[in-house]
Order: sequence, then C-alpha cells, then structure tokens
Amino acid sequence: MEESSNIVFSSFAKELPADPIMLNETRVVESAFFSWVKPELFPCASLVHSNSILKVEMGLEDLDERELLKLTLGANSESDGKSYAMCYGGHQFGNWAGQLGDG
Repeated sequence: MEESSNIVFSSFAKELPADPIMLNETRVVESAFFSWVKPELFPCASLVHSNSILKVEMGLEDLDERELLKLTLGANSESDGKSYAMCYGGHQFGNWAGQLGDG
C-alpha cells in the first residue's frame, strides 16, 4: 500500500504545478494546484478516536497512539512525507466564493 501511495503522490507532485511561494499565509495562489506547507503544531492535541479497520487497510496498525497522533498532525519528523494545501474554487452558501483552499 505504501509504495503505491508514494507513486501516486510522486506523479501528482510532478504533473501539477506547485506554488513557487513558500509562505504559510492566507493569500491568492495563482497558476498552481497546490502549495507546500509546514503544518502548525498543536502542543495540547490528543487523539479522540481511531478506526482499527482503517488503520489495517492503510498499513498503520503498528503505530501506537502517540505515533498516530504525530502522523495525523503532520508532525512526524522521521517520515519523508510532505504536506500540501490544495487550491480550488467553488460555491459557499449559494454564492460563488472564488478561490478556496485546504488552508
């Protein structure tokens, strides 16, 4: 599972243009599908629930609660994962909202 996810992510990152500006701030992103971001750390975060069936399907069954929390927060410095925010547009509350994003 892990190998195929890396292949999908690699082609995603190679095929679509990334935002060249490396800032973690709200702004209009032009000519890019995503922005690389550094996740904000939450020192008092806690894991409320995890789905054991999904953990197995994702190959994460060996992670303890602390490791799973770090992974979901994007705070796992030991992984080679990269975090990104998607850029998209759409309607909100019945009106065109223009550019939106994962933030």
